[in-house]
Amino acid sequence: MATEFFGFGSWAADIWFIGPEQAMSQDDSTLSTRYEAWRRMGGGRLLDCRRYHAEIAEHRWHENGSKGKIEPQPTWRKLIRTTLAYRGINPDRDAVVNYQASKWGSANGNDCVIELSGLPAHSHSVKRIASEDALGKRIEEISMKLAIPGHKIVVIYGGGRKKNCAIAWERFTQGLEHRQHGLFAICESDNSTFVRGSHPTAPIKGNSNKAWSELGKQVAELRKIALHS
Repeated sequence: MATEFFGFGSWAADIWFIGPEQAMSQDDSTLSTRYEAWRRMGGGRLLDCRRYHAEIAEHRWHENGSKGKIEPQPTWRKLIRTTLAYRGINPDRDAVVNYQASKWGSANGNDCVIELSGLPAHSHSVKRIASEDALGKRIEEISMKLAIPGHKIVVIYGGGRKKNCAIAWERFTQGLEHRQHGLFAICESDNSTFVRGSHPTAPIKGNSNKAWSELGKQVAELRKIALHS
């Protein structure tokens, strides 16, 4: 799982989100639960997000939370705002929650939601799997998947000490011209638009719902230009 599980959704998606690592509680107590769920679902590189969370009995994001309602997941909610705005949908709270519950990271959907590390950063196994060699292999596999025909929006998030995000950004955008759009760095290749941003939960000025929604509109325009050029 540490080297083979990338995340959720479809490699054929037109919008990708690449984060530093999985989120999890501050100990390894649920790691075996996650592994067994991954194995039961076939041990694939990508899984269906809703089904996987049902397998690990994590119902807050798709069925009900502590108040009997679906809770917006702290990281996903801004990424989903980008997705909705990109698709021309008003990214209000209801739309975000509905999309999260039914479509986000769906095996048959239009999102690819993956991580550069197969385990949470605090896992005791991280030092083993987060070596530059292991990270490099994962980045190369992602790079090969990005070569699948069709223009893609690729959002890499996580800054500061998240060295793996910096390595991935340099690998994917080597030789490309970068420009800044608010909080985000953007560059374009022949078949992809790459975006680099801070982690959605980072407590920095301007890292707002509005900023992530505006990003969606911006990359939608860039994609239209790319497809007609």
